[in-house]
Amino acid sequence: MSVWPRGAGDGFFTASRRPHHRDGRYRRGGATFRNGAIGTIDATTCAHSGSLERIEIIGTLGTASLAGTGLTLRWQDGRSEDLLPDDFPGGTGADPMAFSHVAYRGVWTDFLDAIDEQRVPRITLRDALKTHYLIEAMLQSSAQDGAPVNVRR
Repeated sequence: MSVWPRGAGDGFFTASRRPHHRDGRYRRGGATFRNGAIGTIDATTCAHSGSLERIEIIGTLGTASLAGTGLTLRWQDGRSEDLLPDDFPGGTGADPMAFSHVAYRGVWTDFLDAIDEQRVPRITLRDALKTHYLIEAMLQSSAQDGAPVNVRR
């Protein structure tokens, strides 16, 4: 699960309780943010083996769809752009940890450079915790039959 662009955990998260599906779990939720934006999350551990992780961001200027490592931009004015995916496998299905470390190499490199250069890394521990706080709120809301839960900051 990724950190929300432009403010992970700014609002609250509501998860819907779903029965177990096959050998995994399925959760769906809605998020609202201080700036009025809304979003949804579908999270599952029962995706078909080999399915790509998917994030879709819908904004006033267009829609960005990330599937695996590919990106498709569809602008409201009719333009579109595609960045083709690489050959690295995703982390869904039978082995959710079967993803490449390549996507994280830049984060690791920046962290090590930050130590050498005595500066703050681009992605801090606090940034990483925002994702975990979002997951925590999702589970808490689900346990409370979908009640709204504030995401810890």
